[in-house]
Amino acid sequence: MEAQPIGESDWVEAAVGDRAAQVLRRYSVPCLHHAHTQALYRHRLATWTNATTYGTDRFHCLCSTFGAVAEKFLRGCNVKRPSDGFGSPFLIEHQGSAIYTWRYGDTAQDSFEGLAPEESWIRRRLLDTGDPRQAMLDYPGLPPIDLKRVVFLAWAGNMDEGLTKAFLGRPYLTGEGLVGWIDGAREDLDLDVGRETFVLPRTSTEEPPARHLLGPVKSPFASSPPAFSLELVDPSLKLDDIAEGDENPGGDLAG
Repeated sequence: MEAQPIGESDWVEAAVGDRAAQVLRRYSVPCLHHAHTQALYRHRLATWTNATTYGTDRFHCLCSTFGAVAEKFLRGCNVKRPSDGFGSPFLIEHQGSAIYTWRYGDTAQDSFEGLAPEESWIRRRLLDTGDPRQAMLDYPGLPPIDLKRVVFLAWAGNMDEGLTKAFLGRPYLTGEGLVGWIDGAREDLDLDVGRETFVLPRTSTEEPPARHLLGPVKSPFASSPPAFSLELVDPSLKLDDIAEGDENPGGDLAG
Protein backbone atom coordinates (compact mmCIF):
# COMPACT_ATOMS: atom_id res chain seq x y z
CA MET A 1 0.00 0.00 0.00
CA GLU A 2 1.51 3.33 -1.06
CA ALA A 3 1.40 6.57 0.89
CA GLN A 4 -0.90 9.22 -0.46
CA PRO A 5 0.78 12.22 -2.14
CA ILE A 6 1.51 14.86 0.49
CA GLY A 7 2.99 17.70 -1.56
CA GLU A 8 5.83 19.62 0.07
CA SER A 9 4.72 18.92 3.66
CA ASP A 10 5.99 15.88 5.53
CA TRP A 11 3.54 13.04 6.03
CA VAL A 12 2.98 13.65 9.78
CA GLU A 13 2.07 17.29 9.18
CA ALA A 14 -0.14 16.28 6.26
CA ALA A 15 -2.03 13.88 8.51
CA VAL A 16 -2.46 15.80 11.77
CA GLY A 17 -1.26 19.35 11.06
CA ASP A 18 1.93 21.24 11.88
CA ARG A 19 1.20 21.86 15.54
CA ALA A 20 0.11 18.32 16.40
CA ALA A 21 3.12 16.97 14.51
CA GLN A 22 5.45 19.07 16.65
CA VAL A 23 3.69 18.02 19.86
CA LEU A 24 4.14 14.38 18.87
CA ARG A 25 7.80 14.81 18.05
CA ARG A 26 8.64 16.86 21.13
CA TYR A 27 6.58 15.37 23.94
CA SER A 28 5.62 11.77 23.21
CA VAL A 29 8.98 10.21 24.15
CA PRO A 30 9.38 12.19 27.42
CA CYS A 31 5.84 11.15 28.38
CA LEU A 32 6.73 7.51 27.70
CA HIS A 33 9.90 7.75 29.83
CA HIS A 34 7.97 9.41 32.64
CA ALA A 35 5.26 6.72 32.55
CA HIS A 36 7.90 3.98 32.83
CA THR A 37 9.75 5.51 35.79
CA GLN A 38 6.57 6.29 37.71
CA ALA A 39 5.20 2.77 37.19
CA LEU A 40 8.54 1.14 38.03
CA TYR A 41 8.89 3.18 41.21
CA ARG A 42 5.43 2.16 42.43
CA HIS A 43 6.07 -1.42 41.37
CA ARG A 44 9.16 -1.55 43.59
CA LEU A 45 7.35 -0.10 46.59
CA ALA A 46 4.87 -2.97 46.90
CA THR A 47 5.32 -6.73 47.09
CA TRP A 48 2.00 -7.62 45.48
CA THR A 49 2.54 -5.95 42.10
CA ASN A 50 3.60 -7.81 38.97
CA ALA A 51 4.35 -7.13 35.30
CA THR A 52 0.64 -6.75 34.56
CA THR A 53 0.04 -4.11 37.23
CA TYR A 54 3.23 -2.32 36.16
CA GLY A 55 2.03 -2.25 32.54
CA THR A 56 -1.43 -1.01 33.50
CA ASP A 57 0.03 1.74 35.70
CA ARG A 58 2.42 2.78 32.91
CA PHE A 59 -0.40 2.99 30.36
CA HIS A 60 -2.68 5.09 32.56
CA CYS A 61 0.23 7.40 33.45
CA LEU A 62 0.91 7.88 29.71
CA CYS A 63 -2.77 8.64 29.10
CA SER A 64 -2.72 11.23 31.89
CA THR A 65 0.42 13.12 30.87
CA PHE A 66 0.23 12.95 27.08
CA GLY A 67 -3.49 13.68 27.21
CA ALA A 68 -2.77 16.76 29.33
CA VAL A 69 -0.08 17.89 26.87
CA ALA A 70 -2.56 17.59 24.00
CA GLU A 71 -5.24 19.53 25.87
CA LYS A 72 -2.77 22.30 26.70
CA PHE A 73 -1.23 22.76 23.26
CA LEU A 74 -3.89 21.61 20.76
CA ARG A 75 -6.77 23.97 21.30
CA GLY A 76 -10.15 22.38 20.79
CA CYS A 77 -8.87 18.80 20.81
CA ASN A 78 -10.93 15.95 22.24
CA VAL A 79 -9.11 13.46 24.47
CA LYS A 80 -10.73 10.11 25.17
CA ARG A 81 -9.18 8.20 28.07
CA PRO A 82 -9.75 4.72 29.53
CA SER A 83 -10.86 6.44 32.73
CA ASP A 84 -13.87 7.85 30.85
CA GLY A 85 -15.65 4.51 31.07
CA PHE A 86 -15.38 0.79 30.41
CA GLY A 87 -14.01 0.12 26.93
CA SER A 88 -12.96 3.72 26.30
CA PRO A 89 -9.67 3.92 24.35
CA PHE A 90 -6.92 6.49 24.59
CA LEU A 91 -7.57 8.57 21.50
CA ILE A 92 -6.80 12.21 20.73
CA GLU A 93 -8.93 13.92 18.08
CA HIS A 94 -7.87 17.26 16.66
CA GLN A 95 -9.57 19.02 13.76
CA GLY A 96 -10.69 15.79 12.11
CA SER A 97 -7.40 13.93 12.65
CA ALA A 98 -6.47 11.50 15.40
CA ILE A 99 -3.48 10.28 17.43
CA TYR A 100 -3.53 6.76 18.84
CA THR A 101 -0.87 5.05 20.99
CA TRP A 102 -0.01 1.37 20.62
CA ARG A 103 2.50 -0.67 22.57
CA TYR A 104 3.27 -3.37 20.05
CA GLY A 105 6.19 -5.14 21.77
CA ASP A 106 8.78 -5.36 24.55
CA THR A 107 12.23 -4.95 22.99
CA ALA A 108 13.89 -2.99 20.20
CA GLN A 109 14.23 -6.23 18.25
CA ASP A 110 10.51 -7.07 18.32
CA SER A 111 8.95 -6.91 14.87
CA PHE A 112 6.26 -4.32 14.23
CA GLU A 113 5.37 -5.75 10.81
CA GLY A 114 2.74 -8.41 10.25
CA LEU A 115 1.25 -8.23 13.74
CA ALA A 116 -2.33 -9.14 14.53
CA PRO A 117 -4.41 -6.12 15.66
CA GLU A 118 -5.47 -8.28 18.62
CA GLU A 119 -8.85 -7.89 20.22
CA SER A 120 -8.91 -4.09 20.33
CA TRP A 121 -11.98 -2.92 18.40
CA ILE A 122 -10.76 0.66 18.16
CA ARG A 123 -7.38 -0.45 16.76
CA ARG A 124 -9.10 -2.48 14.08
CA ARG A 125 -11.32 0.45 13.14
CA LEU A 126 -8.35 2.82 12.90
CA LEU A 127 -6.52 0.60 10.41
CA ASP A 128 -6.99 1.76 6.83
CA THR A 129 -8.30 -1.09 4.68
CA GLY A 130 -8.34 0.92 1.44
CA ASP A 131 -12.11 0.41 1.24
CA PRO A 132 -13.79 3.82 0.75
CA ARG A 133 -16.86 2.50 2.57
CA GLN A 134 -14.71 2.18 5.71
CA ALA A 135 -12.65 5.33 5.26
CA MET A 136 -14.06 7.20 8.28
CA LEU A 137 -14.19 6.47 11.99
CA ASP A 138 -17.44 7.37 13.72
CA TYR A 139 -16.90 7.53 17.47
CA PRO A 140 -19.48 8.84 19.97
CA GLY A 141 -18.82 12.43 20.91
CA LEU A 142 -16.24 13.01 18.15
CA PRO A 143 -16.55 14.39 14.64
CA PRO A 144 -15.95 11.87 11.80
CA ILE A 145 -12.24 11.04 11.52
CA ASP A 146 -10.66 10.35 8.12
CA LEU A 147 -8.47 7.24 8.54
CA LYS A 148 -5.86 8.83 6.28
CA ARG A 149 -5.45 11.43 9.03
CA VAL A 150 -4.71 8.94 11.81
CA VAL A 151 -1.16 8.74 13.17
CA PHE A 152 -0.07 5.93 15.49
CA LEU A 153 2.49 6.53 18.23
CA ALA A 154 3.84 2.97 18.26
CA TRP A 155 6.31 1.88 20.89
CA ALA A 156 7.98 -1.02 22.64
CA GLY A 157 9.18 -1.20 26.22
CA ASN A 158 9.60 -3.37 29.27
CA MET A 159 10.11 -3.09 33.00
CA ASP A 160 13.87 -3.74 32.93
CA GLU A 161 14.94 -1.52 30.02
CA GLY A 162 12.18 1.05 29.91
CA LEU A 163 11.38 2.47 26.48
CA THR A 164 13.20 0.49 23.77
CA LYS A 165 11.68 1.83 20.55
CA ALA A 166 9.17 4.47 19.47
CA PHE A 167 8.02 5.65 16.07
CA LEU A 168 5.21 7.48 14.32
CA GLY A 169 3.43 5.67 11.55
CA ARG A 170 0.34 5.27 9.41
CA PRO A 171 -0.77 1.65 9.62
CA TYR A 172 -3.11 -0.30 7.41
CA LEU A 173 -4.79 -3.70 7.48
CA THR A 174 -3.40 -6.17 4.97
CA GLY A 175 -5.51 -8.63 3.04
CA GLU A 176 -4.43 -11.27 5.57
CA GLY A 177 -5.85 -9.17 8.40
CA LEU A 178 -2.43 -8.14 9.75
CA VAL A 179 -0.89 -4.73 10.49
CA GLY A 180 1.33 -3.14 7.85
CA TRP A 181 2.84 0.35 7.66
CA ILE A 182 2.32 2.63 4.69
CA ASP A 183 5.46 3.16 2.63
CA GLY A 184 7.06 6.52 3.34
CA ALA A 185 4.88 7.13 6.39
CA ARG A 186 6.99 5.93 9.31
CA GLU A 187 9.39 7.99 11.45
CA ASP A 188 11.61 6.74 14.27
CA LEU A 189 11.71 8.95 17.36
CA ASP A 190 14.82 9.83 19.39
CA LEU A 191 14.70 7.78 22.59
CA ASP A 192 17.23 10.01 24.37
CA VAL A 193 14.76 12.92 24.62
CA GLY A 194 13.72 13.13 28.27
CA ARG A 195 15.40 9.88 29.29
CA GLU A 196 17.68 11.51 31.87
CA THR A 197 15.02 14.03 32.89
CA PHE A 198 12.75 11.40 34.40
CA VAL A 199 15.31 8.90 35.64
CA LEU A 200 14.83 7.29 39.04
CA PRO A 201 17.22 8.89 41.59
CA ARG A 202 19.42 6.23 43.19
CA THR A 203 20.87 6.16 46.71
CA SER A 204 24.08 4.52 45.48
CA THR A 205 25.71 3.11 42.36
CA GLU A 206 24.96 -0.44 43.46
CA GLU A 207 22.43 -2.53 41.63
CA PRO A 208 19.01 -2.61 43.31
CA PRO A 209 18.38 -5.67 45.47
CA ALA A 210 16.19 -8.48 44.27
CA ARG A 211 12.59 -7.36 44.42
CA HIS A 212 11.49 -10.14 46.77
CA LEU A 213 13.94 -8.75 49.35
CA LEU A 214 12.26 -5.35 49.36
CA GLY A 215 9.74 -4.68 52.08
CA PRO A 216 6.44 -2.94 51.32
CA VAL A 217 7.90 0.50 51.97
CA LYS A 218 11.58 -0.05 51.14
CA SER A 219 13.20 1.08 47.93
CA PRO A 220 16.73 1.32 46.50
CA PHE A 221 15.87 4.82 45.33
CA ALA A 222 16.52 7.95 47.33
CA SER A 223 13.17 9.51 46.50
CA SER A 224 10.34 9.28 44.05
CA PRO A 225 11.07 10.24 40.44
CA PRO A 226 10.25 13.81 39.44
CA ALA A 227 6.63 14.58 38.64
CA PHE A 228 5.88 15.32 35.02
CA SER A 229 6.63 18.94 34.24
CA LEU A 230 6.66 20.64 30.88
CA GLU A 231 9.32 23.01 32.21
CA LEU A 232 11.63 20.01 32.71
CA VAL A 233 11.06 18.78 29.15
CA ASP A 234 10.94 22.09 27.33
CA PRO A 235 11.97 25.18 29.34
CA SER A 236 11.07 27.51 26.46
CA LEU A 237 7.52 26.12 26.18
CA LYS A 238 7.42 27.05 22.52
CA LEU A 239 6.90 25.35 19.20
CA ASP A 240 9.21 27.41 17.07
CA ASP A 241 8.28 26.59 13.50
CA ILE A 242 4.51 27.10 13.26
CA ALA A 243 3.64 29.09 10.16
CA GLU A 244 1.49 32.16 10.61
CA GLY A 245 -2.13 31.47 9.89
CA ASP A 246 -1.96 27.90 11.18
CA GLU A 247 -4.52 26.63 13.69
CA ASN A 248 -2.66 28.38 16.55
CA PRO A 249 -0.99 31.50 15.14
CA GLY A 250 2.34 32.43 16.68
CA GLY A 251 3.24 28.92 17.79
CA ASP A 252 3.48 29.82 21.47
CA LEU A 253 2.60 26.69 23.45
CA ALA A 254 2.14 28.63 26.63
CA GLY A 255 -0.49 30.84 25.07
